[in-house]
Formats: sequence, structure tokens, C-alpha cells
Amino acid sequence: MTFLLSSSLTIIWIFLGKTFLPYRYEFIILFAPVILFLTEAAGALGQILFYPFTPNAFPIHHRPLSSRNLGEFWGRHWNIWVQDWLKDMARSIPVSGTKRYIVIFLLSGLFHEAMVNLPYWLIYKKSYFGTMLSYFMIQAIGLKFEKNYLTRLNPVMKKIFMYLMVFLPSPLFVNVPLLTFLGFIHE
Repeated sequence: MTFLLSSSLTIIWIFLGKTFLPYRYEFIILFAPVILFLTEAAGALGQILFYPFTPNAFPIHHRPLSSRNLGEFWGRHWNIWVQDWLKDMARSIPVSGTKRYIVIFLLSGLFHEAMVNLPYWLIYKKSYFGTMLSYFMIQAIGLKFEKNYLTRLNPVMKKIFMYLMVFLPSPLFVNVPLLTFLGFIHE
């Protein structure tokens, strides 16, 4: 069911994405949810493929839109497959508390730079280095801000803050290299 729903929504967003993209900031923000749909579809396909080996395979995300705040979004709901690996990596670095999640976001940013911006640079010789790292460092700053100043905030306001933090800087993540590799623009 998840695979069919995610695939259907992905097809709709792909059609809308090709209409709106590239380069208009407000439409790239509206396009950002396609990442959720694409990863949900890929995760569901992974579950289907690995079912014979691990029948209890869990989905890639755990209802991220149901998150109550930014910390919950990144800590419990988004990309559970990679999240554990990043937390293990951060544990191997001798830092604690706030510095630990900054290291986690730094590692995530570097991981995404290596996955998307580096291959793009190697193929097209155009640099977008720093965009994905910037996105994840903004998330770390937002998380620190949330933990320090928004703990007593109304739950609705926390959720609004979460959506603003995830979506407003999304053009740093949904950048030309990612859009090129997904086939939405051509270099």
C-alpha cells in the first residue's frame, strides 16, 4: 500500500515538478515533498525486495509528517535506515550533548555532498559544494534553537517551526545536481 501511494504521489509531483522547475525558489520549496515520496517509494520497494530475507524489514521513514517538532522529525521519523548509522558514527567521536547532534548533521551533510554534489562536479565540472552541508548545518542550528528556546512553545507553533526549518532552506538540498540526477533538468 505504501509503495502504491508513494509511487502515485511521486508521479503527480514529477509532473508538477517538470512544470514548475527549475530555479524558482517558491516552487522548489513546493517540490521538496517529492523527496519524501521518492524515498518512501524506494523504501517500500526495498522492503518488498528484502522481504524473503528479512520479513520484518521496517520502512525507511516513520510517518515524518506526524512529527511534533524538529527534534522528533530528525530523531525518530526521517530516514531511519541511515539515522542509526549516523548515530553510531557520532558515538565514535568523543563529543557529547549538543556537539553530538551537530556532528551527526555535519556527517549527514558531508554524506549528501559526496552522494550528489561530488558526482555532479566530476561529470559536469560545475561546483555546488557546500549547499547540502549548509542545509544540514541549518537543521543543526534549528534543533539547537528549538531545544534552547522553544521547549515551552505551543505544540502547533513547534510544528510550524519544524515545517519552516525543513522546507525554507530546502533549495539548498533540492539543488541543480539533485534535480539533474533525478531527471528534472538537463545539463
